[in-house]
Formats: sequence, C-alpha cells, structure tokens
Amino acid sequence: QEVNKKNETNKEENKEPQEKPDNQTKPPVVVDSIQIKVEGMGQTMMSGKLEIDENSTALSVLKTLASNNNVRILTSGFGSMTYVRGIGDLVEKEHGNGSGWMYKVNGTSPNIAAGGCSLKNGDSVVWYYVYSD
Repeated sequence: QEVNKKNETNKEENKEPQEKPDNQTKPPVVVDSIQIKVEGMGQTMMSGKLEIDENSTALSVLKTLASNNNVRILTSGFGSMTYVRGIGDLVEKEHGNGSGWMYKVNGTSPNIAAGGCSLKNGDSVVWYYVYSD
C-alpha cells in the first residue's frame, strides 16, 4: 500500500502545469473595435461591438452592422460621398422635409460624409434619425 501512495503522490506532482519556453509563447492578438448603435424614432434599432481595420469608416461599420442584422440600407452617391437615405424601414423625409439620418462619433457630429469618416480603436458611433413631426 505504501508503494501505491508514493505512485499517487508522484502522479499528482506531475499534474502541475509546466512553463513553456519563451520562444513558444505567442503575444496576445490585439483587435481594434468600436461600439455602434442605430437609434430611430426614440428606440434602438440595432447595436453592437465590431472589429475594425485601417479602412473602417462610419459608413462601413453601419453596413456591417446592418448586414449582421439583416437590415437594409438605402444610400445615394458613392465612396466617401455616400449619403445614407434609409436604414430599415425608416427613410429620409418620411417624417417631415428635414427628417433623415445623421451620425456622431464619440458624441460629436463630424462635418464629413460617413464614407470619409475614418474610425480608430475605441470609437463610439451612433446613427440617429432626426425628424420634424
């Protein structure tokens, strides 16, 4: 019996995690991301955290979020001058001549079209519908 106890003790000692040599340790992968929310007529239509890269814009993350949620986006123009006319069933001028979609990055409305507004890690993007009913 004493021999069995020694074998069990040796087995338990071998269970301790062994340190890996430094050359096998991988650095953590850093992924840039942003928060995005779409608000229409006083309610959140969709929101989420999305990974971004050096080409991400306020428009590209909106399109990604919409695609992930099976929501259609209506636009006019192209490239950095793309204008968002509608998100889901909520379109411009539906609630008065001045109604439509705007966006903010980190609480500020950029003076640039969404397709030209580059994003960086940690940004918060909010798309919101303005109306004049």
